[in-house]
Amino acid sequence: MKKIPTILALVLFALNIFSQTNYYISINGNDNNSGLSPADPWRTISYAASAYSPVAPGDKVFIKAGNYGNENIAFEISGTASSPIIFEGYRATPGDNPDLNYNYGDALDAALMPLIDGGDRTAGNGIDVSGISYVTIKNMQITNYESGIYTWSESSKGLVFDNITVMNIGDINAAYSGLGIGVVYAENNIVRNCTVVNSCAEGITIVSNNNLIENCKVYCDENSTPEASTDYYIIVEGHNNTFVNCYIERVGDLEHVGHGMGLKGNCEHNLFENCEAKNFEGGGFYVRHRGARYNEFRHCTATGETGFLVRDGASYNEFNACKATDCESAVRFLDTGEDGGAQYAGRHNTFNNCIFTNSSYAIDFHYYNEISPADSNLFANCIFYESEYLFRTDRENHDNNLINSIVAKVQNLGTGTEALSFKNSFCDFYSNNFPAPSGTSNISEDPLFVDAAAGDFHLRSGSPCIDAGIAAGAPNDDYEGTVRPQGTAVDIGAFEFPATVAAAEQYQNTGIEIYPNPVTGYFKINIQNVESGTIDIMDIKGRKIKNGKYISGAMIDVSGLNAGVYLIEILDGKKGDVYLGRFVNL
Repeated sequence: MKKIPTILALVLFALNIFSQTNYYISINGNDNNSGLSPADPWRTISYAASAYSPVAPGDKVFIKAGNYGNENIAFEISGTASSPIIFEGYRATPGDNPDLNYNYGDALDAALMPLIDGGDRTAGNGIDVSGISYVTIKNMQITNYESGIYTWSESSKGLVFDNITVMNIGDINAAYSGLGIGVVYAENNIVRNCTVVNSCAEGITIVSNNNLIENCKVYCDENSTPEASTDYYIIVEGHNNTFVNCYIERVGDLEHVGHGMGLKGNCEHNLFENCEAKNFEGGGFYVRHRGARYNEFRHCTATGETGFLVRDGASYNEFNACKATDCESAVRFLDTGEDGGAQYAGRHNTFNNCIFTNSSYAIDFHYYNEISPADSNLFANCIFYESEYLFRTDRENHDNNLINSIVAKVQNLGTGTEALSFKNSFCDFYSNNFPAPSGTSNISEDPLFVDAAAGDFHLRSGSPCIDAGIAAGAPNDDYEGTVRPQGTAVDIGAFEFPATVAAAEQYQNTGIEIYPNPVTGYFKINIQNVESGTIDIMDIKGRKIKNGKYISGAMIDVSGLNAGVYLIEILDGKKGDVYLGRFVNL
């Protein structure tokens, strides 16, 4: 008898799973229909999202492509963590997961995914999920509202916005109007594969904690009025948010300078990774205000105008393996009357393994618009290449440091109204149009880049920058994640020269027979008197690609490797001897 409650619970659980229901919406439907089949669909998304509909946790609502007109959808139903509610657009067959595959310049297409059109971008909300939790909304198009899709509630969580395109949002004549996608106060939500085009005030806004934003894009090309151009493309105020593979672009010379992707206010421990920003006078990537601390930008790329902006006292942020190219200012420091007025522009920010090319001013202590210093910032293992000025000093600056960095083909050391106070040590100043500044253990020799003209700043064998840096202040790894140091000391520059490359000449197949060689996907190895052990396969830069057990005469599969030269290390399982070899994979 004691087992009955357990059995009953399992039965009820099973009934709950199988009671989950699919509902359907079509522009040819009627809200008085059952909604239980594509042949008997509801007409409006608003009804399905209301408290009057039968939609319950675990249910899925399929929305057929079409123009649903001016719906102001206010959700009144929530799912649960284990049974979310899903609203999913489709093209022809429920579950066909249409992809608008939006490219800049494309129009919206109601024949591909469901579209709601407010008809008046000065008013109304496309989709409001404030106070709602555990709801997924995917495959939708939204246009001509004051706001696209958002939640504005501390009680919301577990929301997913997926593959939503939002276009033409906000009053182009109002001082500040328009929000494309917003997650405000709600924590633990996901925004992915979404695109916002021409949202006047803000593109994507996150004012909360612990959210994931991935594969999203924001564009603006609107310049019909001074208020039409987007102000903030992606703006964050909160902690522990992650942004991955996002792209933003200010298209053309717009009225508003545009603030790209970054942090304003109290923001700590946020991560931006593999993101790209193009053509932002207001900073492609920015940290703004004294509460913006301990954040990281990793492998982010800025092109045009201002690359990376530190302002209004933002401090202790890290920019790791980032790039800025074709910018007026690759890195800019400034201070305004915001956040308590002038105190300091920014301090204790670190730029590690960054590459700055073809800028007017590589490091810009900008005058705008309050008097305060930029101090105690560190540039470590960076590369500055083909810029007009290394520094612009229209702001007080002191105790900033440049270490383990390469400065090459820069026309001028500096310009500006304030004195330059910048320490440099263990740097290579080569082929510049100015004498190398005084410093500790600096050199002025050709760094021997692999192909600087093509943007390849790896060091070639014999570079004077190999093992010529200092460990203190250097990042633990290089631009590609290779651990430092590889040799007897840290290298100068963004790319550590792997020790295995320096020793590649040792991999001459001495005592080891590889056949066939060159290889076409498979080969065998024979080593006299070695029956078994372990094998490591590395690329020519010494990065481990594959490892496993070695058995004499056994076929080794490298069919998944790209064409190129590879290195082999085999450890004899009995004697501990190491055998080196190399092969060419065709």
